[in-house]
Amino acid sequence: MLGSTGVTDLRALFHDLTGLDLQKDFGEFSTRLVFQKVMYLLQSAGAVRPVRSFGLHLYGPYSSDWAKQGFEVRAGKPARVTVTSNLSKVVPLIKNRPAPELVALATLHYYHDTLKLARSQAQYRAQRDGKNVVLQHFDSAWKELESHHWLT
Repeated sequence: MLGSTGVTDLRALFHDLTGLDLQKDFGEFSTRLVFQKVMYLLQSAGAVRPVRSFGLHLYGPYSSDWAKQGFEVRAGKPARVTVTSNLSKVVPLIKNRPAPELVALATLHYYHDTLKLARSQAQYRAQRDGKNVVLQHFDSAWKELESHHWLT
């Protein structure tokens, strides 16, 4: 599944990336949190369509459209997404990663890519906004984003 491109089942893709089941686990806050960060990173890499808008919320990038899609899958409605060859760019960054690390990665990428903040500005913003999870993983997440060429 993770090596293929084209139209695929959202539930299967999410399971392959995280080991979580959207239909069974989406009632848990932690699953919804992981779903938002995974979809943000997939979309930012150009690895998945459709493209949905994201804003910055308490736990980082959030899309009400992806949330709605997740709840629909939880209710048993099938959801299809188009996966592109860019998936290989994002898999090493997100596969089976714990929620706090995904929050840090997605939030720091949002700071850099959308808000155009440099490292020191991103760190100041996280401190100012009380984003403790981001601050706890700041150095390692920033390095990881750099090493995967996400901060260009």
